[in-house]
Amino acid sequence: MKIVAGIDIGSTTTKILIMQGHTIIGSKISSTGSNCKKTVKLLFHEMLEDYDLRDGEIQYTVATGYGRRMVPTNEIITEITANAKAVNWLMCDKANVRTIINIGGQDCKVIALDSNGIMVDFAMNDKCAAGTGRFLEVMSRILEVELDELGMLSEKAEDIPHINSLCTVFGESEVISLLSQGRKVEDIIAGIHQSIAKRVGAMVKKLA
Repeated sequence: MKIVAGIDIGSTTTKILIMQGHTIIGSKISSTGSNCKKTVKLLFHEMLEDYDLRDGEIQYTVATGYGRRMVPTNEIITEITANAKAVNWLMCDKANVRTIINIGGQDCKVIALDSNGIMVDFAMNDKCAAGTGRFLEVMSRILEVELDELGMLSEKAEDIPHINSLCTVFGESEVISLLSQGRKVEDIIAGIHQSIAKRVGAMVKKLA
């Protein structure tokens, strides 16, 4: 059965997944860095070693993401198409998914699907890093909290402040001001999450 590889070269992270038929063999993820070609080559080398594969055994490669045109592959598809196909494959017709929200490193996408899982419209915030993974990375650095701890800590919030700005620069100043006022880190994180949710919700409404 044919072994295929999917490569998602995002602005922040690069992901590679290898499948045989409908079975996932394995996956790898790494920071994209300044040289995505080098990153992809390294991840492929690790994948081949970890799963005892030879380079020639991967018979078809598909690339998507920010740097999809930077590496040689058999096929290139947009992130919008990749998201729609992935949801249909993952859900296996168990649910009628009509909306996909993808918060990436540098942009945020909302994708509307029809009853057959085909993309009919989408909205995208790619003007700045507002409400994206990059924004959360900056906030976690200011708050001196690990990125993967943000969700858990926000659940402990008691008095959630309103974060007015999602612009990374102004948002940073606002969070620093809240810290100087003695506001709890957990409350500030929850405020950040609510602001992002509000922004994404507005994007969803545009497609309703």
